[in-house]
Parts: sequence; C-alpha cells; structure tokens
Amino acid sequence: MLIPAHAWTPWFAIFGSKSGYDSIAECFEDLAPYIFAIETGLSSDPAMNWRVSALDKVALTSHSDAHSLPNLGREADVFEGSELSYSGIMKAIREANPIAVSANKQTSPLKLSGTVEFFPDEGRYHYDGHRDCKVCLSPAESKKLKNICPKCNRELTIGVLNRVEELADNKPDRKPAGALSFSSLIELDKVIAQAQGVKGRATKAVEEQYWQLVSEGRGELQLLLDVPLERLTAITTERVVEAIGRLRDGEIKGIEPGFDGEYGQIHLFAEDERGRTQSSLF
Repeated sequence: MLIPAHAWTPWFAIFGSKSGYDSIAECFEDLAPYIFAIETGLSSDPAMNWRVSALDKVALTSHSDAHSLPNLGREADVFEGSELSYSGIMKAIREANPIAVSANKQTSPLKLSGTVEFFPDEGRYHYDGHRDCKVCLSPAESKKLKNICPKCNRELTIGVLNRVEELADNKPDRKPAGALSFSSLIELDKVIAQAQGVKGRATKAVEEQYWQLVSEGRGELQLLLDVPLERLTAITTERVVEAIGRLRDGEIKGIEPGFDGEYGQIHLFAEDERGRTQSSLF
C-alpha cells in the first residue's frame, strides 16, 4: 500500500509547488491505478481537497508524525468495525473514496469513517511567504506581486492554499457525494496553554493540567471530542472547559496562517480575553 504523504507540501510532495505534479496520473503513470489514497498533510484538510474533482477517485487520509511523541495523533484516521488487520485497513482505505462510498461499494467489515485534522491554517505551509523576511501573503496577494517577495525581491515560497487554488476546478464550498466527515482539532496541551494565557505548551502549569486530565483514563482525542463538558468541569478549570467547548463548536477567535515553514496559530480566545486570562493566573 503506497499513500503519497503530505500531498501538497511545497517540497517533496506529489502536488507541491516546488517539486510536484498536477495529477496522480502524471506522477505515477502506469502505476497510477495502484494509488488509491493520498495523505492530505497538516496544511490542507479534506474540504480543500474536495475542490479538485480528480481526487474523488481516492481516499483522503490523515496521519501524524512518528518522530515526535507530543505530536503523535494530532492527525488520525477513524476506523469503525472489525478486522483490524493490515489487509482489513488496506481494503477499508481502498473503498473510502467518495465515488465508492456514494455508490455503496464498501464491502469491508472495517470502514474508514473519517479523519481527525489539524486546522490547515496552522500548518507550516498554508499561506505563501518568506520566513526570513517575515512576509506572509494570501494567494491573491502573491498573485498581485507576481510571486515575488516585496522585501528581498526573491521568489516566494508558494504554499498549499495557493497550489490547491491553482489545481481546483470547483468552488470552496463544494462537498462531493460520499465524502467522509472530519473534525478539526488543536492539541490538548495547546488548548490548555491558551486557556491559561501562556504562549508555550511546555510549561509546568500546562503539563500539570494536561496530566490531571489524561490521568482520568481518557485519551486526548476523547477529551477533545467526546467527554461531556459537564464531566470535564469536575477535573479541570472552567477556562479549559470553555476552550474545549469553543473548539468543538468551531468558535475560532483569530487565525494567523502558517507560511514558509513557520507554524500558524489558531486562537480560541479573542485578544482582550487572552489578556484577562493571563492576568488571572497571578
């Protein structure tokens, strides 16, 4: 089973602006029929990929880094059913493309039912720009500048959103029949850090709150997605519960897109709320 990873990342990706192709067929030629899935990467999500109708033929999967324990599981595939084996997983993914799902051609007892996603804006290559020049640009802004950095006059690093728009043949609100559901999340320690009003996730206060939550016998994904908020109030602060509730509701208060290798930021609290949260800690 071969699944092209982080399919839209500028470097070393099948559709990347620096090294990519415009289609699976162009890249793999006679082997293209064996490519039945792609991994969307941190800087794109299924909704962005739905704009490219050629991708209706493949399943959209989401995987996380294996080399960084705190980031393990920040993106994930959600399976339902039995036969949790390599062959069962492969068949489930093979049958998870929108065309097969809408035609009721899923025969595997194990099914890929959806994915857990990073907010694509937070990914390191969502927008265009130059990290050294601290220049971050939307695709429309880059186009006006002819993809040239306004500070150093060198070529910009073209990000994932720009590349998706280049290959898109559908509008942003398009959702194909048979498309799987997905959830957009922020890692639990980052949620706690925002609730506490601190910038870093690697602080003692964040770590203590994190372990207090997970020691209740729940994994991060369950805490972020499933555990009733009323139950959470018994094991964490009101501010953390508020942050998790906002995340579940998609109530985002601010976005700073990632660009040229620099992670973006998704804010669950407005700027004036962040100030009050931080001062309340002392």
